[in-house]
Formats: sequence, C-alpha cells, structure tokens
Amino acid sequence: MDNGRASDLIRRIIDGALGDLAHWQKPVSRPGIGPGYPEVFDRFQQEISQMRAAMESRLALWSIDELGKIVPESEAPRLNPLFDHGGRLGHLALGLQSLKNRVPHDFAGGWSVAGKEVDLPYWSAFKSVSLDHAVFLSLGHEPRKSNFDSICKAYGRSDEEDAVLYFLEDRRELIANAMGCDSEDSNATVELKAFFDWVEETRLPIDPAFYEALRARFRPTSLEAEIEPVTDAPVGDPDNRRIDTRERNSLAKLITAMAIDAYGYDPGAARGPIPKELEGIAAQLGLEITADTIRKFLRDGAQYLPEGWNRNSD
Repeated sequence: MDNGRASDLIRRIIDGALGDLAHWQKPVSRPGIGPGYPEVFDRFQQEISQMRAAMESRLALWSIDELGKIVPESEAPRLNPLFDHGGRLGHLALGLQSLKNRVPHDFAGGWSVAGKEVDLPYWSAFKSVSLDHAVFLSLGHEPRKSNFDSICKAYGRSDEEDAVLYFLEDRRELIANAMGCDSEDSNATVELKAFFDWVEETRLPIDPAFYEALRARFRPTSLEAEIEPVTDAPVGDPDNRRIDTRERNSLAKLITAMAIDAYGYDPGAARGPIPKELEGIAAQLGLEITADTIRKFLRDGAQYLPEGWNRNSD
C-alpha cells in the first residue's frame, strides 16, 4: 500500500466528515459577570481529537481501492461510510453525529466573549433600550450579535451551558422587576438613566466598561467634586478647607440616621422615594442638591449599620 497516498486520502475523508469541526477553535472567554465554564471548550476539543484518532485508526485498515471509493465531500451514506449509521463504520457515524449535535455555544465560557464586546459609543448614547438589550449590555455582551429568544432555546446541550442560561434569565427577571417592566412583554423598554441609578443604589455587578460609559454620561461630575471643590484659598482657611474622609463618612452616617428616623428611609429597599423627597425639601429651602448625591450619601452611610440591623429592633 502506498502509505503516503493512503494517509492523504484518510486525512481528506476525515476532514470532510468533520466538516466545520475539522477547524473548530475554542471561543475566547473574558472575565465577566455571572458563571462561566471555559473548560467545556477544552473538553470538546479533546473529543474532536479522539474522534479524529478513532476514524484514522479504522480507515487505516482499508485498502487504497476502498478509500478511493469514498467521496469526502458527500454526506450520503452510500458514498461515505462515516455517515452510514448501519454500515461498517456505523459506530463512528453515530459518534460523529452526536459530536456535531453537541458543539458548545460560545457563551458556555461566560457572557463576555471576545469578538462580541459591547459597542460602547453606540449603546451608551441611547436614552432607552429594550429589556433584552439591557440584559446583554449588563453582562458585557453585544446585543446585536445575539437573540435572547433564540439563545434560550439552547437548553440541554450541557449542564454548564444550562447554568449560564439560567443566570441570563434570572438577570432578565431582576432587571424587569426593578424597572417595572413586564418580563413577558417583547416590547418592554428600559430607561438607561433609571437603570444606572438602580445599579448605583443596589451595587448590582454589571460589565465594568458599560458601567463606566453610563457613569461618564449620567454622572460626569464625581461626588467628590460636588462636595470638595478645589479653591485657591489658603490651606488654613476654615471656611474653604476640603472635607476629609473621616468627616465625610461621619456626615454620611448622620444623614442616613436622620433619613431613617425622620423619613422612614429603608436601606434595604432596591429603590425608594426618600432621596427624591429630600431633594424636593432642599429645593423648597433654596438649597441645590440632586437626588443622586443624596442617594450616594445614604448608601454610604447605610454600610456602617451593624450586621443584622433592623429598624424595629431595640
């Protein structure tokens, strides 16, 4: 047997049978939000190698004439035994079909996938987005490269992928509830300003790059700039000195305590009316301060409440 010719025929037959799997490459997963199992890709790549080795081992037993009768480009069982489930290579044909049915989706390693990063200049300029788009954006996944409904039909391929999908659906329910949307409404929209305020208040983990884009748009001036203006006054001037960290923390604690005691502020509530109410009170007195700034102080002050704190406890 012409070993060189046989090896070339076997390689062409195997590559033809594998199809796209012959050149399959692992998706690149980036650090992101939610579960991810990039080991799924390693496992599948190993399965491809094992299938290739098994096919090569069996075909090596065939003669040049037998190999020459196989049509590598065909999936017809009579022309290619690697697609004939009842033929001489039936077990390999069945294994090959199973392998092709189990190609892992690129999101198996997590929702932050190289090549599907969010187009930040595009999305951060929107006033509102659809609920589905908001979900993908929060996870650092470009919405225009995925369809929520189609993705959610991918259950059952592996336990790891199912876990990633469960997280996606849970995130959708969470955002819908917080934004007052009907999660079953395909036309539901999310105001990005309200979404950003909610993320700030609850400290919900979202894609860092998308968060920074939203912050640059909706809060271009930091809280520190609001309360610590830089002046040309002498360092010792008591009327113009910058507030230090300890004083700022004490101020946040004081404001939070008064808001809880006098206005019923609930630090555990996802969203509440108190910051807006206090903004209105300040406005009536001729004092200019935003609800966002108040919310920031309340949130910072609340973190110093003792663990297990309850408003009704003694």
